[in-house]
Amino acid sequence: KTIYKWYRGTVEWSHLYKPDEYKGNRFWKLNFFPASQEVYDEMREDGVQAKLKFEGENTRKFREGCYFTLRRDCEKTFKGEVRKFNPPAIKDKDDNYLVKYVEVDGEIVRKGDPVLIGNGSEIEVLLEIYDAGQYGTGTRLLEVKIIDLIVYEKPEEVQDGGEEPEAEEVV
Repeated sequence: KTIYKWYRGTVEWSHLYKPDEYKGNRFWKLNFFPASQEVYDEMREDGVQAKLKFEGENTRKFREGCYFTLRRDCEKTFKGEVRKFNPPAIKDKDDNYLVKYVEVDGEIVRKGDPVLIGNGSEIEVLLEIYDAGQYGTGTRLLEVKIIDLIVYEKPEEVQDGGEEPEAEEVV
């Protein structure tokens, strides 16, 4: 059984245009701080198994400042076949797409100008929670809805040649 559900919270360290890399895997990610104990409980009841963290340490109990690292693989192998995933789409609070991805001639193309989401922005995340067989449930970040944007300001030392996303960085 797969469910698709929105959860409200705040964000830090979003990597939604240029994938993060860890141990040879590439993925888009963000640190998601659930808005309340109720949101946290709902995520757990729905099957989100991601580790809860607090200041870099794993924890079992929700409190203010706890977060999940939510991610979406760039590609994953299923039964010997590689499947590519688009980056998460980004919407405004009225459900209008600001950034989305389409396939054109076999290439993933971004539609819409990048929205740089600063730490502390209030968001909702759309998660796909699915049966992962012997591993329990899996969670995949699908979309981000910006409720209250804090615009990311690049530090001056990276103004030139900084992390402004380019089209070729999408995949």
